[in-house]
This record gives sequence, structure tokens and C-alpha cells, in this order.
Amino acid sequence: DRHGAVAFVNPPAEELLGRAADTLMGKRFDLEIGKGGEITIVQPGGETRVAEVDVVETERGGVPARVASFTDITVRRKLETALKSAQSGRDAALKRSGRFFSRASHDLRTPLTHIVGFADLLQHDKLNDPARHAEYAASISDAGRAMLDMVEDLLSVVDANGASNPEPCDLVKLVRNTAHFLQRESDGSGPDVAVDAPQTPLVARIDLAKLQRALYRLVAGIGRDADDGSVMRLSLRQTGKQARLTVRIDGTSGKPVALPSSLEDSDPLVTPADARTGFAAELLREALDAHGGALQLARDGSSVVAAVITLPLKD
Repeated sequence: DRHGAVAFVNPPAEELLGRAADTLMGKRFDLEIGKGGEITIVQPGGETRVAEVDVVETERGGVPARVASFTDITVRRKLETALKSAQSGRDAALKRSGRFFSRASHDLRTPLTHIVGFADLLQHDKLNDPARHAEYAASISDAGRAMLDMVEDLLSVVDANGASNPEPCDLVKLVRNTAHFLQRESDGSGPDVAVDAPQTPLVARIDLAKLQRALYRLVAGIGRDADDGSVMRLSLRQTGKQARLTVRIDGTSGKPVALPSSLEDSDPLVTPADARTGFAAELLREALDAHGGALQLARDGSSVVAAVITLPLKD
């Protein structure tokens, strides 16, 4: 009526409001005259509906009245939200891919430049110096091996994107295996490796081959230039519904030392080893993104002193 009290409700309005007509009679609806207003309706069962409301003036039985018509736009709003979410996800994926392949192309050029440069020196060096030639050949070999590793990593990303196979995996075992591989590959120099992890499993659903390769490459790169007597610490903890792995190197003084600057996008990469470590970081970011995780860098002033890896745990 003209005071806003309900005098008539048709069946579609009952369904939309989630209430029977007899429970609405006499209830006041303070709706303003006009078109295009939008309201959110919470039904007694908890379901939420969204409707556009048009309110016009009329008469009923010769008495001034109002008619409020509701247009259910719940599905439209859900579709709009889904489309926005999909677009946002697509934009984020394109941004990640662009960043990844930009980094890959940059890092692949670093060892390639070394190979070409030292080959040119060998070709044009007029000095008959076997030691100099051996040095150049060693640089070419090191750069070639670095590039081969990076190409293999890049191919693993392509293969994993084509046939990802997430499965439950114990992250404690993954970290311990990574430490074992590092110790086995060590020639007795560089840092010792210490693992601090729970005794009970921490299970995540991951593509094991992709993530293990990426993690090993990164950790090996971090420890490559560490001093003898230092300790690489792999600390795994559960934080809420996430696993958190911190990778750092403690020097002989027991304090964390700076990690390779190539972990940061903004720093120039000047050697094949630097390029390989930077690419490994990007490879791991790509793997973690696919699993809802992240790679972050912890700092002490301007220096990076730890790589912090997070992954959601399986319910």
C-alpha cells in the first residue's frame, strides 16, 4: 500500500524472497520510487539472491498504492564474477608466462655469449700460450654445460605443462632427498647441508618430477659458491595450512651470508653460473605458481639471505 506495507505477493516473488505470502502480508518494505535499484536477498535457508527492483506508483481499488517488481539477476552476477575471475587468472597466467620466457631468453644468452666470445678469442688469439687456450676452452665447456642444464630445465617445463600429474607427496621426504642429492654431488668442497624438518609427513599435491627438479637446481645454485665450512640449512615447517621451506647459508661465524644476487630479477647476470641460478629461481617460481605456492626472498638490509618457499598442504 501507499505506506509500504505488503498487500499482495505473487508466487515468483515468494520463491525469490524465500518466504510464503502469508508471512509477508502487512510487513513494511521501505523501497524508494524509481528504477534500477539492486538489492541482496538472504533467504531463511541461507541462500543469497540478487535482484533488481523497480517501484512505480499505481492505484488498487481506487486507493493509491505501489508495485514493486523484482528481476532475479543472481545467475548474471555469478557469471560476471566468474568471467572477471577467469580474466584475472588469464591475465596473471600471461604475465607469469611472459616473465618466465623473458627471463629464460635472457639467461640462455649469458652462457651463449660466453661460448661465442671465448671461441672468437681462441680463433683470433695470436699468442702461442697453451695455458691461455686451456682457460678459454674450460670457459666454453662450463658455459656449454650451464646452457645444456638450462635447456633441459626449459624442456621439462614444456613437458610438465603438457602433461601435469599432481599427486600426494611428502614434502619432508622431498627436502631430505634434495639434501641427499646435494651431498652426493659434492666433491668435498662447499657447504655442509643440514635439514631441520618434522618427523611426521607434510603432504602436498604436486607434480613431483617438476618440483623436485626445480628445487634441486635452485638449492644447488645457491650453494655453488659457498665457502668451505659454511652450512646450508633447509628448514621445513608447517604454518597453518601451508608448508614453509627456508633455504639459507650460515657462514663460519654462524650468521647468514648473502645469497647469489641472480635470484633477483633486477640484478645483472654476468656469468653462466649466475644465469643458471637465476633461471633455476624462475623455474621454481613457475612450478610453485602451478601448485598455488610462492618463492619469496628474505633480506638483511640490501642483501638476500634466504629463499622462502611456501606450498599449500593437502587436506
